[in-house]
Parts: sequence; structure tokens; C-alpha cells
Amino acid sequence: MELTLGEATRYVLNENYSKVAAGMYVDAFRLKDGEKFNPETAPDKAKWLAQIETKLKEMHASKKEAGTFSQPRHEIAQETYVETKLWLEKLLDIKGYEEKNKGFHLGLEFKDSVK
Repeated sequence: MELTLGEATRYVLNENYSKVAAGMYVDAFRLKDGEKFNPETAPDKAKWLAQIETKLKEMHASKKEAGTFSQPRHEIAQETYVETKLWLEKLLDIKGYEEKNKGFHLGLEFKDSVK
């Protein structure tokens, strides 16, 4: 994994989208292509980085506008990161984060009685 959730959240919070986009790009294409993926020689690298960065900016701006007074800034940044990562994985048709893990339950399956 190129970035931890904490690092990515901090970068989104500080609007350093290029670092987050680079980490997402490497993570996603390593999941898609495996060990043979080389980020230095990958075709269309600039196009993908620009597309991911644009999506991060748009999503973060809309989430900040909608949740400025109702949510802490770090939660907005985390949601931005996770939702953009899910968008990218869906776009590339790869399995990465599962929807059930979106709530940061560390992949634990909860029994109906616990919910």
C-alpha cells in the first residue's frame, strides 16, 4: 500500500491532492496488473494522475460545502479519500476496498445482534 489512511487523510486535509493521487494510482494499478506494474514506465500515467487528482478536488470541495458545520474536517477528508478510491477501483473493475469495510470496521463481520 502506497499511503496509509492517516497519511492520505492528512494530505487531503491540507489539499495536497497530487500525493494522494500518486498513491492511489500505484495502489490501484498494482491491484489490477500485479507485480509486473511499473509506475515509472506505465503508459497514460499523467492522464490517470490528472483524472484522479481532479476527482479528489471535486469530491473534497462538494463534501466540504455539504458538511462544513456538521462534520469534523478529518472525517470529510477520510470520506473523500475512501469514496475516490472506491470510484477508481470501480472504474478499473478491480476488487480493493469492500463496501462493507467503508465504515472502517477493519473487515470484521458483525453479527445481527451486535448491529
